[in-house]
Amino acid sequence: MPRFRAPAVAVLLMAVFLAACDFTNPDAITVNDATTATPYPSEILPDLPDELGEVLGCVGDINVILHGVTHPNPDDLDVLLEGPGGVTVVLMSDAGGSGPLTGVDLRFDDDSPAGLPDETQIAAGSYKPTNFGPGDSFAAPAPVGAPATTLSVFDGVATFANWKLYVVDDVASNAGTIAGGWTINITQCGQSVPAVVRLSTTWLLRSEISGGEPTTTFTYGTRPLVPIIGDWDGDGSETPGTFEKGVFKLSNTYGGPPEAPPYTFTFGDSRGFPVAGDFDGDGRDDVAVYRNGNWEVRMIDDGATSTITGFGTGNWPSIVPVAGDWEGDGIDGIGLYKAGNWTFRPAVGSPNDGSADTTVAFGPPSGGYPVVGQWIVLPGFPIPDGIGYKVGSTWTLDLCPDLCSTFTFDYGLPSDLPLSWRPSGPPTTTTIP
Repeated sequence: MPRFRAPAVAVLLMAVFLAACDFTNPDAITVNDATTATPYPSEILPDLPDELGEVLGCVGDINVILHGVTHPNPDDLDVLLEGPGGVTVVLMSDAGGSGPLTGVDLRFDDDSPAGLPDETQIAAGSYKPTNFGPGDSFAAPAPVGAPATTLSVFDGVATFANWKLYVVDDVASNAGTIAGGWTINITQCGQSVPAVVRLSTTWLLRSEISGGEPTTTFTYGTRPLVPIIGDWDGDGSETPGTFEKGVFKLSNTYGGPPEAPPYTFTFGDSRGFPVAGDFDGDGRDDVAVYRNGNWEVRMIDDGATSTITGFGTGNWPSIVPVAGDWEGDGIDGIGLYKAGNWTFRPAVGSPNDGSADTTVAFGPPSGGYPVVGQWIVLPGFPIPDGIGYKVGSTWTLDLCPDLCSTFTFDYGLPSDLPLSWRPSGPPTTTTIP
């Protein structure tokens, strides 16, 4: 598999680690009685130059976690997040009444089902930003002006910038702590994130790699079929498609009906297995069908077709065809996964003699199912797609060739088919009852 090389490797290495994982300041925040906390503010990435942060990508989705919150009267707590450009959001204010918190982790996520309670006990968990007392005062150096009410206000801002957390206790008589500091989890614009398809028709997509519940859920297709996902119209987001007995049905919405031709068409061996990829580099995903070493490829834009022979032996499920940008050049190639071994062909137009193929071992000898995605995004630098596999409910991703360690998390049921997707803005969501 081609390996990523670029200038200023030390800076980029830092960036790719942060892009895939959480940004954390683990230092405790002391909540002083009736005044500002210590430190004030608590900062993440304070020394990164603004111009570098702007180059290294933008926020697609952001969530915040406070670790180990302890306070006898959480109604006293006001917590403000400041991002790039002085934009602010109140994470919590005047919530939870007098029900004491002891070492509780609180996550703030626009996609959470509800906000914090006003007067009742706050439990550890995930909540929408919640402000029961508009007009709270945050002393300088906090920015002045009315804060936003949702974390989506940060969508599109620079990822790698100075993030600041201001904590205030606004009533005298008691104090507290945020013992484990705080974390921001950022999914970058254009970054692939996990998706699963359950029982062939139920799609469960989430907005970040490292955690969280599904944020986009819908049904699409009828059993039996094979689900695929791709950017069919070139708008930057990936939407569902199906393949059943030689018929592709692609949609440009989440949970809407299949589009009319040229998005619904008959193509490929009816007993084959489909993959989606941008095989001509035009920004729109195309399709291919694999069966026993033969690949049939069809371009979405003009319907042009080609055939590749002798790349692989055997059929699904013992061998799983895949597609991805193996060289970071914006053009997807094809590949095969079998028993923990990957074989890559950089482009569908590569020599048919296998001279351009590369191989790598990544995955268990049995029980793993492959997944490919753009796990790392650094604008202006050619990073190939990363690979991964799912065993049971556990995903293991190779975030980027050579530069990164593997990344593991749980998502979905053991029987769910793993995919990756790229959201673009807030998708239209059809919630499953």
